[in-house]
Amino acid sequence: MAIVLAVIAIVDPRVSLPRRARPGVRVVGGEDAGGRARLVDGARAAGFALVSDGEAATLATRDARIDLSRRGAPIYAVTGIDGGPDISVQRVSVSPARVAGQAVSVSVTVHARGARGQTSQLQLDDAGLPVVSASHRWTADAEQWQATLSYLPPGAEAVRLRVRASALPGERDIRDNVADLLAPPLRGPLRTLVYASDVTWPAVFVRRALEDQPGFAVSSLQRSTTAAFTRAGSPPTGLTERDLAPYEVLICGSSETGGLDTAGAASAAAVRWFVEERGGLVVFVPDRAPAGRASDLLPGVSFVSKVLDTPVSLTGSTGGLMATELAIPSALPPLASALASDSTDAPIVFAMRRGLGAIVVSGALDAWRYRDAGDAGFARFWAAVVLAQASAVPPALEVTTSPSLVRPGDVVHVSARLRPTEFSATRDRIEIPAASVRVTPVAHGQASPETPIRVWPGAEPGLYEGEWRPSASGDYVLDAGIGDATAAAVVRVTSDASAQPVNADAVVVAAAASGGGTFADEGAAIRAIADRFPAVTTLQPSNVARSPWWAAAFAVLLCVEWALRRRQGLS
Repeated sequence: MAIVLAVIAIVDPRVSLPRRARPGVRVVGGEDAGGRARLVDGARAAGFALVSDGEAATLATRDARIDLSRRGAPIYAVTGIDGGPDISVQRVSVSPARVAGQAVSVSVTVHARGARGQTSQLQLDDAGLPVVSASHRWTADAEQWQATLSYLPPGAEAVRLRVRASALPGERDIRDNVADLLAPPLRGPLRTLVYASDVTWPAVFVRRALEDQPGFAVSSLQRSTTAAFTRAGSPPTGLTERDLAPYEVLICGSSETGGLDTAGAASAAAVRWFVEERGGLVVFVPDRAPAGRASDLLPGVSFVSKVLDTPVSLTGSTGGLMATELAIPSALPPLASALASDSTDAPIVFAMRRGLGAIVVSGALDAWRYRDAGDAGFARFWAAVVLAQASAVPPALEVTTSPSLVRPGDVVHVSARLRPTEFSATRDRIEIPAASVRVTPVAHGQASPETPIRVWPGAEPGLYEGEWRPSASGDYVLDAGIGDATAAAVVRVTSDASAQPVNADAVVVAAAASGGGTFADEGAAIRAIADRFPAVTTLQPSNVARSPWWAAAFAVLLCVEWALRRRQGLS
């Protein structure tokens, strides 16, 4: 028999043997290392093989980041939806630009479960010190709260901020109660032109409100009398495309004898170019309902005049914008949003996108009369509106990083978007310059050698995308150039940065859409996936003679033969 085993081992035949096994699964986890370990142990105990690709299903923890590009495999997510109370910061964002003297706005989305009747505190910290807070009382078992916190950082550099939501009584997992973000560094002042060919008091006092703000560089040319003009800065003498190109914001007034309403055809065409192609912001502050050339910028919008006996405070205007003479649009045009409304929610000041730029129209015709009421709310309102709307208009080259506050080893998605006005296009061809992105670590004010980042053309013309994985803590500047346009973004890398918030609702939706489901604990998820993918018997080819048990059997048989021969007295 030993000789037979030896001969079979020499021949090494390949035979098919029956075997019961389950398919492979992939385990995806976020910061919850304990939950990920429990999923791994449960999958192995149930007989599943752990794979990184080609999986039959995906097991995910509550805070996992699901890759939606992977299709076909159902997702089984452990979300703890039947567990105790929980509050989580699901989304945070900060103003994309910051100018001197203007606060940044931090938008936070908080989701609570099992918090009916309780009150939560939301706090914004700078260097560990609370700087602003807000509170909310929950009225449902599952509810979402969106809050906006405003804060004026003291310095000019990028500032790390932390959003912290107070824990609920009995809450077990508080890791998702905290989220970090990076407020951008100060940019240069907004280049603003105030142009009025006649005395228009709304434009005069909006100009004065912006001139007092360090975040605006205002040039103006306004008629003060029939024979005199008031000039500030270096304003152009007319409105042509060449005159408007250096500016980011154009503020126009109107009256019966002058302003945008009575502008010539060439000036009106230049203003349209400034908005639609240059990507500028036009702020229209008339002292009567828009008509004439001004109405060309607002096609299909008609206004109804309304005069009140007493001034009304407009909501959404930081409590400081008041007026008695109103021009109310009959209906907001597409892609428009109200910035200030009256007590009936009629939009009085609204903004609309047009082409690459935006237009802000004020129907508060005599708000300048009440500029000193409400703790200088008139000036605060217009400074905040102009900054917010100008920031929403894309620059010639925009560099974005997601996220901008990461830990060493995290992936940073980099995109550089060139405005369509910066590349030439014909009927059958678009020519886009080559792009380059370089990252430079900055320490103690000293720049280190640059490292290039490879970027690839995106899905739309002028868009380049890439990824960068920092290896060490510190501040980094990402400089991008496409043709003659240049821009930069700042990324801060620190080992104690909190993970970016994960939207638990997105995990639930992804699990349902994939044909899987969400479960309260790891055991329920393992049982569900085991029921869907039971162990099956399959014939798997195997070289049995290569098994160590084959050699062990050969050795045992030889030992038995030697023992028998010695007992029989054979040599």
